[in-house]
Amino acid sequence: MPKATNAKGLKIYMTKGATADVDLVPTAISLADPAVVTVASTTGLTEGDIAVPTGTGFVELDGKRFVVGAVAVGSFTLVGSDTTGSEGVLGATPSIDISHSTDMVDLCWSEFAINRDAPEAVEAGTYCDPSLTVASAVSTAGTVEFKGNIDIEDPGYDELHKAAEDGIARELRITLPQGNGWWLMPTTIDLMNLEAPLDGVVKYAGSGTLLTAPRHVW
Repeated sequence: MPKATNAKGLKIYMTKGATADVDLVPTAISLADPAVVTVASTTGLTEGDIAVPTGTGFVELDGKRFVVGAVAVGSFTLVGSDTTGSEGVLGATPSIDISHSTDMVDLCWSEFAINRDAPEAVEAGTYCDPSLTVASAVSTAGTVEFKGNIDIEDPGYDELHKAAEDGIARELRITLPQGNGWWLMPTTIDLMNLEAPLDGVVKYAGSGTLLTAPRHVW
């Protein structure tokens, strides 16, 4: 039977805007669940890093976000991947972009919501069928809305404030409690607003635009 999971223990992390990602060049990718990536060196790689493969030749991997799992000498797993039945062949210029978890800050949000946008309807009416519409080919990935307590000594608040000003895309990684995996979503923070009740906690409310659809990996 399905079980419910309490939200306590959930963690939200965001990469720093001034941090440069690292590109690793895979020399082999296994057909497995999860896929094992072989590289010249795994120095600096840790479990929980975000990995985005491109040009690998595997449609199951390219352009998607994964979490780095078990790290060994010269290899690591991509949590959330499955190349078991793949017909992919390693490409000529494969690359895996790594966002290190050590370059992330903890966001102490009090609440958040992920909003997905449905494709808009484009009018295509004719005299035969005036009500005819088709789904738009252009649709956004969605938005994230959040709230938290204002604390200028909190590194997470400081980074959110910077993100709202510089418009640089950050990686959001939501770690679910009780081993239920991660939600991954690249985001630009659009705004931060002040919420100050007459008698209560001084809070901020903000929103961001998702650059790709959120992805749950485990």
